[in-house]
Amino acid sequence: MQFGTNGQPTTSLGILAINPNYRAAYMQNYNLNVEQQLVKNTRLTITYAGSVGRRLAYVADLNQYPITTTASARVRPYASEYPYLTAINQVNSGAT
Repeated sequence: MQFGTNGQPTTSLGILAINPNYRAAYMQNYNLNVEQQLVKNTRLTITYAGSVGRRLAYVADLNQYPITTTASARVRPYASEYPYLTAINQVNSGAT
């Protein structure tokens, strides 16, 4: 990494952080089987199986450009404080 005369880095940097309230994700698997004998050598089986994820991880860029059609308004939120930072990514839980 190189630094300019003002002590600030001259290259772009990114940060990855984990939300302090992060909760581990989990999966639920389930199935249901119904079986019925129709005649002596014939059996009917119906099965339903599924799974669902809870508290799935997702990444949010806290320093992303705002959604706008004006080019002059496309300034990162932390650009004035940290001009060398591009992405400030935070890992969160809660997506389902």
